[in-house]
Parts: sequence; C-alpha cells; structure tokens
Amino acid sequence: YGSSLRLGGDPEAGEVYLRAAVTGMRASLPADSWRLGRTTSAWGACLTDLGRFDEAEDLLRRGHDILLAALGPDDSRTLDAAGELARLYERWQRPDDAAHWRAVAAR
Repeated sequence: YGSSLRLGGDPEAGEVYLRAAVTGMRASLPADSWRLGRTTSAWGACLTDLGRFDEAEDLLRRGHDILLAALGPDDSRTLDAAGELARLYERWQRPDDAAHWRAVAAR
C-alpha cells in the first residue's frame, strides 16, 4: 500500500506505511528475507522522493544487499533496487554513483 501511495504522488503517506511495514517485518522475518529487502528498498525510494537522500541511501543499499544475497544479481527485484539507487544518485547530483548503479540495473 505504501508503494502505491508513493507512485500515486503521495510519498509522505507512503513513507509512513513503508516505515511501519519494515519495522514489523524486522520483528517477524529473518534479516535475509527478500520481502524485507524489497520493502526496505521501497521505503528508501519514498525517502528519495522526499529529498531525504542520506536516509534513502542507507535503506536502498541495505535493501539491495538483502535482495542480492537472497535472489541473485539477475532477479528483477534486485535490478529494480539497483535502479532505485541510480535514481537516488541522479536526484542527489552524484553522476558517477548514478552511472554505476544504472549499469548494475541494466544487466
């Protein structure tokens, strides 16, 4: 639901739901669950939309790391997470980092 709110143009509301989801998932799922990785990445995407780049970077990297370990580098969810990192760095005006993650996402 949080991702739907974000994509519908309300990242503030989406962030609230995704933060709560990650908190609950951390309490109930293993730390290496791909579901936790996917939701962590989605939360980071909301923070990117809100311009909270430092927080977004931490969450997006954690989400990508979990997805990479759980699903591998070629899974669409891992590639989506890499794409969100590229988007973060583009918005943050860090072109070298953005280029790196665009290349990772283009596998």
